[in-house]
Amino acid sequence: MNYSLLSSCRSAGIHFARKTKNHRLIFLLLFIIVFSFRSVVAQTVNNYGHADNVMFGTFVSSNHNSPIYHFKFDSVYPRIDTTLNNIHTGDNFRFAVYSDKDGNLKLFSDGRRFWNGNYQLIDSVPLPAGLWNVAIPEPNNPDLINVFSLYPHSSSPDSLYYSQVDISANNGQGSLVTSGQKFANYGFLRGLALTKHANGRDYWLVGKKVASRKFISFRIKPGGGVDTVFSNAGLLPDIFNYVYWGHLKFSPDGKWLSDNMDNQNTRLGIDTLQLLNFDASSGKVSDTDVRYVPCYDQANQVGNPYNIAFSPGSRFAYVYHGDSYDKRFYQYDLHANNQQDFVNSRVVLKNYIHPYGSYNKGIIDVTANGKIYNPSSNYNSGLYLNSVEYPDSSGISCNWQEQNFMIDPSLNQSEYSQFPVFCASWLKKPVDFEYTQNCAIEGNQTGPPTLFSFTDSVSKAEWHFGDTLAQGSDTSTNINAAYTYPEPGVYNVWVKALHEGMWDSIHKPVIIYSNPKIQLGPDTTITGNDTLVLDPGAGFEHYEWNTGDTSQTLSVYGAQLSLGSHTYWVEVTDTNGCEAKAYRTVIYDGVGVQENHKKQWVIYPNPAKENLWIRPSRFLNKKLIVRLYNPEGALLQKWHKISSPEIHISLKGLSKGFYWLELEAGEQIIRQKVIKY
Repeated sequence: MNYSLLSSCRSAGIHFARKTKNHRLIFLLLFIIVFSFRSVVAQTVNNYGHADNVMFGTFVSSNHNSPIYHFKFDSVYPRIDTTLNNIHTGDNFRFAVYSDKDGNLKLFSDGRRFWNGNYQLIDSVPLPAGLWNVAIPEPNNPDLINVFSLYPHSSSPDSLYYSQVDISANNGQGSLVTSGQKFANYGFLRGLALTKHANGRDYWLVGKKVASRKFISFRIKPGGGVDTVFSNAGLLPDIFNYVYWGHLKFSPDGKWLSDNMDNQNTRLGIDTLQLLNFDASSGKVSDTDVRYVPCYDQANQVGNPYNIAFSPGSRFAYVYHGDSYDKRFYQYDLHANNQQDFVNSRVVLKNYIHPYGSYNKGIIDVTANGKIYNPSSNYNSGLYLNSVEYPDSSGISCNWQEQNFMIDPSLNQSEYSQFPVFCASWLKKPVDFEYTQNCAIEGNQTGPPTLFSFTDSVSKAEWHFGDTLAQGSDTSTNINAAYTYPEPGVYNVWVKALHEGMWDSIHKPVIIYSNPKIQLGPDTTITGNDTLVLDPGAGFEHYEWNTGDTSQTLSVYGAQLSLGSHTYWVEVTDTNGCEAKAYRTVIYDGVGVQENHKKQWVIYPNPAKENLWIRPSRFLNKKLIVRLYNPEGALLQKWHKISSPEIHISLKGLSKGFYWLELEAGEQIIRQKVIKY
């Protein structure tokens, strides 16, 4: 969305409203903006967009020629885009992948080579391929993408390297800015996790030192700035049986950091997967409210926990427990109050009994479409995806689907990579707002302001309502905010909100319409002979008169009025929900000739208590319509009669006072005042 253009359009809308009053031009302007608004809404539906595309690698031959599959998970389609040589793939390899906020693939890398969104090679760095690669946009500059890679050593822990790519350079083809620089050398476990800083702008890249309790958090800031934070948390791994690989993963709300330890001996009772606590403000990892996924338990046929995926709402953890002859996928409830309740919440979703599922590596991840996927391969079933269709639903209602999507039927017993490491916060529901009463309060008009509210839980907010003419006073810190727009137009509303522990922001164009302009004409005087038709104009959704009528027009009969002034008003509502009200005073100054009708009918008794009779002397045996009105002209009752010597009319239930009785016979209408005592 081009917000500078949006601001110009908004100014143009005000100019039209003030100078030319050319409503057709305003309507055309708003019509165009509506489509722009729809594109913004579409972005929020796909979360942040950056995680829409997945590059997924396989290993199918001894010479490391690897078909690379591209998935776009808003529609779930795979295809082989290219074949890359000399990729060290397998179940511990991850591509670095980056998409823009519109979900367009912009970059993917194996840590040594870089391809743009058109699968064109950008450049290479003088390093072997990294095993664990992560793409992070530089805060405040999404054209600069930092790619961090854990460089594998055969007999020592990994070092962390980085490269930087400008995806906008070379007319959008991309260019390598920094190539293969050593970033840190702390002896890393082969696993990295990424989440947003609590400020909603920066990123935390978190790794762990091998065979230790030490976590290293790197805060990636604008302009290349980095802060390093060290933490000690969780259990101490078996330092005599460690391996270099591991899996770190953040929940989408950034509050949980999973660590499946790095033990080689999985029968020591310490092969747990621990869910540690993370502070997105400080970058500290702690175990103040830790959860431990159960260890290997031969009696209950529970294998050691290997991999984990969090539901988009961070409510549930999905864990793969693997063993040689029994592989299971479980759901655990993160809202459990304590460790025991957490263990008791376990629900088995899928149980593979040997030899079935023997090539399921337990890889499991949530994607941008809000579903969780598990790639798998069997002896003769090809390479396919299992899925969890509703990950934020409890128990089996999450809907595990077996072989939900076939990737390649020819790749039996194949090895394959992990899904890319995405910023966990990209996968949570972004902050969004809605608004009501989108009508300007112009001039001396009165009415309710435009009301703004969030669609999800928010604890703090900073609103900017886009009214440039307000000179800085168009702000609010109320969570549910209100603002009165004095002019119609398109306003670029921006809000920053503390949402699920992190600051998030969103821009939206808000369309403010002009209220209808109506008149009922000048005040006027009528007599008993006159009929005055009040009409605010056609084309409105709703009309409401003070008499209770809801038709476009209201007829005022002089013969029904008492002496003096009578005020009538109407309120109209247009198709945008905007309202307007107009008034007119009608003065009745005397009785007209229509009341001189003694020879046409007789009404008696008058005054009457509860009953009166009509003698329609001139209209015998004719079809008549009799109506009773109050003094303001509102219809109270209506009767259809066949004229006879006497017609009975009941006044029961009516309060004391005077009324107007009307007799309609064909084209002739006569009226007379009656009194109830």
